[in-house]
Amino acid sequence: MSYSRFTQYVHYIYPGVRLTRTAEDLCDCCVRLDIFLQQPDLSEDEIQAILLEKKTHIDEAIAQRRFVSSFIKEYITLHAPNQSIPNEIIPDTIQADDYGGGISMPYYGHSRPSADYFNSNLMIQNFVVADITHGINNVYFYDERGQDKNADVLCSLRLLYHLKTIQRNACNGVTAAEVSFSLLDNCVGQNKSKVVMMFFAMLSIIIPYKKVVLCFLLPGHSHNIADRV
Repeated sequence: MSYSRFTQYVHYIYPGVRLTRTAEDLCDCCVRLDIFLQQPDLSEDEIQAILLEKKTHIDEAIAQRRFVSSFIKEYITLHAPNQSIPNEIIPDTIQADDYGGGISMPYYGHSRPSADYFNSNLMIQNFVVADITHGINNVYFYDERGQDKNADVLCSLRLLYHLKTIQRNACNGVTAAEVSFSLLDNCVGQNKSKVVMMFFAMLSIIIPYKKVVLCFLLPGHSHNIADRV
């Protein structure tokens, strides 16, 4: 991992912590093509076609990242040339959130009646917001019949979290946070989509944050720009 903004945050807040990762990102597409290449009965033309597809796939991912990064820089230069962008941003509130999966209902523990195998079970979805700054986990459970698990739903739960946090801090006399830092994985749709970007843009307007920072974890080169937005 390059010395990204997220790594800088970790080293600033936790000086003794050192992050490690695998030497190479695993990409679903590359793994699939590598498996194809292991087949012994491939012709030379088929091997070259697979190698070309893999190279094109990697080049497209790199070009996509560079395009998004260049677009953001050009947009800021055109529409906000006087914007003050500090070299480092030290947030006063850090949270990580993601969809936490579903729980099949009813729950039978370690036993399950055979008749239940044929039932269409009701799912209880859950969404987790980890308040890293204060060491508090916020877990939201909701019925699948009321809401799905798409970006609209998760953003509504994100908004609920921020509104509740501001209300609680105001009641306790806690100074409102100025910089919100959200740590997200690279899930396209729930975490990285137009809906999510518009939500956090709205958050910077309606909530008294002076800056809203999103940090996307880097899972593999088949995804969009990963380090930061």
